[in-house]
Amino acid sequence: MKKSLIVGMTIGILCGAAALITEYMIGWVTGLWFEELNFVSIMLSSIIVNLAGAFIFKRLDRKTSRAFLYYGLVVAGVTGLLTINVIVNPPQEQFGVADHPVHIVVALLSFLLIPKWMRKEKPVLQENPQAKVN
Repeated sequence: MKKSLIVGMTIGILCGAAALITEYMIGWVTGLWFEELNFVSIMLSSIIVNLAGAFIFKRLDRKTSRAFLYYGLVVAGVTGLLTINVIVNPPQEQFGVADHPVHIVVALLSFLLIPKWMRKEKPVLQENPQAKVN
């Protein structure tokens, strides 16, 4: 549980920073700035999503040998649902132009980093101290 918290928090902060950079670059290029996409909302949602992702991946890794594949499906599904929600219920006009790339950046980083950092530690084989030496 401790590893999941640390990994989820760390990746959440990294994803939040990448999302903020993405949002700033899109705002700079398009001139679209939205109050809803601010530092606190982006960082908080990124950290919460990645904490949940770390716990989900840990559970999948215990239960199946294809945790990476199933985690990818979960990430794609959640990202798709969030994107559809913004398309159906946009807070402002053209909100999706700035928001969809932010979702994709966070999803891709989460998909790439969480499985890599949450892998099961393989036990190290120890030598048998009672074995005869040749």
